[in-house]
Amino acid sequence: MSSEKTVLFETKGRIAFITFNRPEKMNAMNGSVFEELKEAFEKYNADDDLWCAVISGNGDHFCVGGDIAWLAEYQAETGEKVLYEEEYYKAMKESEKPIVSAIQGYCMGAGMSIGLLYADVQVVSEDAKFGMTDVCWSIAPPYRAPLPWNVSLNNAKYLSLTGKIIGGEEALRMGMVNELVPREELLERASQLAETICKNAPISVRAHKEYFQKFMELPGGGGDELAQDVFQKVWDSEDAVEGAKAFAEKRKPVWQNK
Repeated sequence: MSSEKTVLFETKGRIAFITFNRPEKMNAMNGSVFEELKEAFEKYNADDDLWCAVISGNGDHFCVGGDIAWLAEYQAETGEKVLYEEEYYKAMKESEKPIVSAIQGYCMGAGMSIGLLYADVQVVSEDAKFGMTDVCWSIAPPYRAPLPWNVSLNNAKYLSLTGKIIGGEEALRMGMVNELVPREELLERASQLAETICKNAPISVRAHKEYFQKFMELPGGGGDELAQDVFQKVWDSEDAVEGAKAFAEKRKPVWQNK
């Protein structure tokens, strides 16, 4: 087994560069990625000399979300059906400091939540593709509770219920991302935006982010607790196991609706 880090952490001046590093798996997230992502953002949050972070993915894709083949193996070995763990996302989700995402290729499922919802500013390349295919494999996404605030309720339902994959231009039209650039300019543009943010007063930048985060928690906001409650029945179902198995076996799932 390779000892190479699955999430890289580098700094340049005031900027932390956090990079998914499983390109051979399209940066799908397994247990190592979850843990190292958590560690990277804890390191960013704790360093007062770092004022902005850029999250990106090595290779042709940002992140296709959870590694469902790994999930199937994990479920078979442990008997546990729940993949989602709040602790893995908490350091990024609750960071007081700004995060810029640089997204190319596939940005799917939990990767979409990380790249679009937990990042504050999003730059995407023209070849970017987004989708919430959880429904295709009976996976529940409580970490996506704020989605309707980002893309409107109609767009959130459209993407969530169909599992459709959309391109960068459509994501820009829907208001899901901030800028669309050629692939070769992606990381450079994300870095420029991070540098622009770092030129501003850090206490003011963090106050603005705090306001928006707390606004999401007002009545009618993020709905994280509601999402946990609603989606628990999905994780507890037999179909949740079947979906992961079908993906790993490269076949269509056979739903039992139980």
